[in-house]
Amino acid sequence: MSFNYYSISGFGIGLVFKSEGKNYSEGDHVSYPLMDFAEYTVVPESYLPYLTKIVQHTGLSLSTYLGGAGMPEGQTAYYGWKEFCANFKKGGTAFVSGAAGPIGSYVVQLAKRDGLKVIASAGSQAKVNFLKALGADVVVNYKAEGLHLALQKNGPVDVYWDNVGGSTLDAALENASLGAHFVICGMISQYSSMKEGVNMKNLPNIFTQHITLHGFRMAELEGKWKRDFNETVPEMLASGEIKYHENIVKGLDKAGDALLDLMAGNSMGKTIILVSN
Repeated sequence: MSFNYYSISGFGIGLVFKSEGKNYSEGDHVSYPLMDFAEYTVVPESYLPYLTKIVQHTGLSLSTYLGGAGMPEGQTAYYGWKEFCANFKKGGTAFVSGAAGPIGSYVVQLAKRDGLKVIASAGSQAKVNFLKALGADVVVNYKAEGLHLALQKNGPVDVYWDNVGGSTLDAALENASLGAHFVICGMISQYSSMKEGVNMKNLPNIFTQHITLHGFRMAELEGKWKRDFNETVPEMLASGEIKYHENIVKGLDKAGDALLDLMAGNSMGKTIILVSN
């Protein structure tokens, strides 16, 4: 009888206790995209190129390098915004879905920083309050009011940053301006319901409104924007120019519940599992 062992892994930060590699020393903190959900782990030599040594900026916690100052949230939001959205004229309108999440809340602030009016959608009053505090001009609780009507009233949408997909994407298509740019970053509403699908009524607007859709993955833009990110973003986070919210859950035994809350939209900002101090 035989079986395969599959570990649960994710993007994490660890402390080096022992190293046989010349680039890492005892006491270094490193980030790693496939870190085991465990108190200790041995990183195979073939994985060493994927480790990143953390040079901690004054005023930033280590956990910030799991999100706002690192991958995936900070880098995804910054790279995507700089690549596809930064050249829009001031006074345009940006719509951000899933806006209370770590990427969405980041994009809201980048859009405001570039002089755009921001419409943000979220699913609770607490998230609405959070987004208003970040400077969003219009915040829609999509569970309590009609998203289509809110976009009709406050649009049209010149830039749409999509973290949700499904009916939210369809509402953005219905209310897009001529020549709008859509940045497809995620589709969390679809991940557990791909088979059912959504009736998309407004797909023809892609050509009638001359909409450009940009799908991307962070890694493909890293070579172009990583240096700029490292030179710019940590200081903005430390100074409070970019605000960042963490939902820290203590203990590996709570990781499953934290993931369920994340997928159900019950968490706000970046969810972090604290294994040890």
